[in-house]
Amino acid sequence: MNLLLNFISLIGIVILCFIAWLGSENRLVIPWKVIFWGIGLQLFIGLLIFVLPT
Repeated sequence: MNLLLNFISLIGIVILCFIAWLGSENRLVIPWKVIFWGIGLQLFIGLLIFVLPT
């Protein structure tokens, strides 16, 4: 069940990136480095929130 929820979350991130790509003016130039940094920071902050004790 937990694996399914993680997969659904991953699909959500992909769909949000796709919607952002659809709304962009220049679809051929995608700043992949910025996208990966943003997703990586989001995952890092999520890990900090859920792993560290309160």
